[in-house]
Amino acid sequence: MAKYLSVLVFALVGLLTLFVASFIIGGLFYGFSGVTQPFLAYTDGVVHEVNMMWHILTTYGYGCVSLLMMVTFAFTISTVSRNNSLAVGISIFSMFTGSILVSLLKDYSWVKYILFANTDLTQYINGIPVVSGMTMSFSLIVLAVYFVIFNATSWLVFSKRDVAG
Repeated sequence: MAKYLSVLVFALVGLLTLFVASFIIGGLFYGFSGVTQPFLAYTDGVVHEVNMMWHILTTYGYGCVSLLMMVTFAFTISTVSRNNSLAVGISIFSMFTGSILVSLLKDYSWVKYILFANTDLTQYINGIPVVSGMTMSFSLIVLAVYFVIFNATSWLVFSKRDVAG
């Protein structure tokens, strides 16, 4: 549990550092006046005006969900295989190829149940889900199921291998 929490904290601190650094550097090069500009979102045929800072924080928040799932996926692979390098390699490979695989298979209805079709929640900001018929609620439920499966698998394998054995 400590290893999992430390990886999560490290990932979130890294994301926060990235946010602060990009905000400051972007502000220095392009000015901070863009924060007060409205963001125009096109959803369901209607244009909505959203506060820019709220849009940025929402986008980073959706990124946190993807980050949480990839960290949990890598942790599960690490626990099952007992090889951290393999876990990192498979996670990075899956992160890059998962979206390509979903794009290639988007004509099939079952593809919406694949983890990588649901990790990018920004698709709902744009109003264009990868597979038609997907909703934010559906993606969150699918991600919750994967999260429980990954953590249960990690817990069971760790308990059998390291505690009992």
